[in-house]
Amino acid sequence: PSQPNPTKPKPPQRTRIWATSGGVLNRPINAALEGRLTKSGLDFNQTPLEETVEFLRDEYKLEIQLDTTALDGVGIDLDELITCSARNIKLRAALNLILRPLDLTFVPIDGYLLITSQEEAETRLLVAIYPVADLVAGNGRDALTDMVFSQVASETWATNGRGAADLRILPSGLMVVSQTTSVHDQIVSLLEALRQVPDEELLDPAVLYKQEAGRGVGGGRRSRSRDPFGGG
Repeated sequence: PSQPNPTKPKPPQRTRIWATSGGVLNRPINAALEGRLTKSGLDFNQTPLEETVEFLRDEYKLEIQLDTTALDGVGIDLDELITCSARNIKLRAALNLILRPLDLTFVPIDGYLLITSQEEAETRLLVAIYPVADLVAGNGRDALTDMVFSQVASETWATNGRGAADLRILPSGLMVVSQTTSVHDQIVSLLEALRQVPDEELLDPAVLYKQEAGRGVGGGRRSRSRDPFGGG
């Protein structure tokens, strides 16, 4: 039998490690979000938003709060009607189905789940650490950095001159990211997809830059003017 390549790191057992001050308090929240819906699933038919949240709070034993100030700011009332039916999916995905039609989202904060506007959520950046040593062997660090900046919520990154979010990959193979919860989820999906790519094609810089040139996406736009991680 063929032997595994000893120089290639194995994929990590944990895809993401939260590093925010409320990370410990948020672990039960994140675990619940990654769990599947209960057997009865969800079946809302013209149900007021406040009543929908009360059901979720009781059914999943989660403390959920509505950010009424932010909701008022985007014209969403507590009696906004929700219609959603879902089975056999994660609670995180179900919440997205419920909230996205209203242009709302959710953020784990200090042990509870806050339902708020997209605009408010973008001000609440969380830091997470991603073990990516298996994806950045050789020259892969720059390739992965450019891929995330250009393909995942590109308008939110400080390096692109608009948002406040940032990312850096350490020599140890850890990727440290300051981003919103929803974009962190997109990063997880991207990394999972990359781990399905054959090794010989994985983050080949020549292939990546050729693809980006075709899309008109340039690399090398990193800015040092803002540092959410507290560096100089």
